[in-house]
Amino acid sequence: MSVKHVFLLNAAIEGIGGMVFFLRPEWLLNNGQATLESIMLSKLIAFAAIIFGILSFQIFKHFQYSQLIKMVTLIFMGYHVITALNMYRFYTAELTSNPGAFIIHLLLGITFGATFLKEREKFIN
Repeated sequence: MSVKHVFLLNAAIEGIGGMVFFLRPEWLLNNGQATLESIMLSKLIAFAAIIFGILSFQIFKHFQYSQLIKMVTLIFMGYHVITALNMYRFYTAELTSNPGAFIIHLLLGITFGATFLKEREKFIN
């Protein structure tokens, strides 16, 4: 798998996940007691995921090894790792009922990092 294809994978996961949680926001931050605040926050998170999906697809479509794409790849890796840690905290604090978001974001962060390390020589210095 190449960095370019990781952006396509990210586009699919973020886009589909964002649409699902936008339509069913109670599935994201729900410990059995959906509140107006958790629904609104879930919709905001879902909308951001959709935007990340669109951005990832555009990066995939126009991908070229460059300093800009190198920085964006590292930013996405960091975003996914930080989001994974936060979603783990949400899960342990029982703000969400399953660890799915933690696992997905952690795997995406690791995938971005591993493919970047594998292809780092291809990026223009």
